[in-house]
Amino acid sequence: MGSWISKLIRWPIYGTFLLVGLSVAMGRWMGPELERRRLRGSSPSSLVCDSGEGRQEVLFLDGDLRCLTSMRMPEGETLEAAGLSPWEDGWGHAEVAGLWLSSSGEGNDRVRVAFGLARVRYPDGEILNRVPTETLPGGPPCWVDATGDEIVFASGVGQLCRFAFTGSTDPRSSDGCDVEPTVLMWDVEVPGAISDLTRPVGTGCEGLYLASVRREQGGRGTEFGQSEIWWLRMDAKATRVVGAGRLTRTTESEELCERYPVLGRDRSGSPQLAYLSKGRGVSDWSLRLTEVVFSPASSRPIEVKGLSREVATGCVGSPAAFGGDGRVTYLMPTKSDEGGPEYRVAGVGLEEAVEVASRP
Repeated sequence: MGSWISKLIRWPIYGTFLLVGLSVAMGRWMGPELERRRLRGSSPSSLVCDSGEGRQEVLFLDGDLRCLTSMRMPEGETLEAAGLSPWEDGWGHAEVAGLWLSSSGEGNDRVRVAFGLARVRYPDGEILNRVPTETLPGGPPCWVDATGDEIVFASGVGQLCRFAFTGSTDPRSSDGCDVEPTVLMWDVEVPGAISDLTRPVGTGCEGLYLASVRREQGGRGTEFGQSEIWWLRMDAKATRVVGAGRLTRTTESEELCERYPVLGRDRSGSPQLAYLSKGRGVSDWSLRLTEVVFSPASSRPIEVKGLSREVATGCVGSPAAFGGDGRVTYLMPTKSDEGGPEYRVAGVGLEEAVEVASRP
């Protein structure tokens, strides 16, 4: 009798040890695989960042270009100029980097207590790094490496800067994170103030970026002309700019302000440049498309093939997005029944528009 009771007690204990051992073994085998980063098939685009009272959400247009998804931030923390990493791990996690703001208090007594750069896990909103700095991004940053933690961004004063959240070579770093952003060096003449930096993928052109450039006028460094679309070429580590040139044609856009360049492909697979433009004194933006060609081995890696065409008017000042089937979507302003702001996701090639409200 005693032996049976002893067995009844021992076998559950043995089973527990066996299950624990199998769990540990599976964790060691699957852990590295799940943590391995891979390029996303379709990466959501950052469209709207809400930082209103009581709302700390970062909004993205999801990969199928049909709805907005949100990432909730901790109370008192906001993230603006947010850019999503081009990779995700086996858990479905990615990272978002951008301008971090921290505040305290309620209502009219709410005050900003800190600001800088932040790295946040997507989509759960866990803050991985907070880095106080006065060198702040003026738009979403780009990832230097397809699966790394280094970013490059255009600052609010028009400079190009690099920052490493891990693997820093700065001797002042104690945790592998840079202490402050580093301004990029230029091997060519700096054309002016840089904004709207973006890094296209699948072009075959190493180190290719697009940006908006406001060229200096009068040689004093304080007056700038209309914004233009330019290509930039950086070295492999994005420490310096080795080439630059205007992409859009001067004959059709001398009086236009051009911003938010994005590369994608149409339904036939032809590479296309999408950007927004508007004339002097005009408040609404127009969406323009033009075909481009790549020359990876050339000193000019990308060129437009012809004149651009206007495909939409009355757009919100925010980058368009290309879908996998060649659709191009953009934001249109509307008004909600409560009087707050809303954004209608419209598109070229969409049979119907999709109504999506922001979180005012």
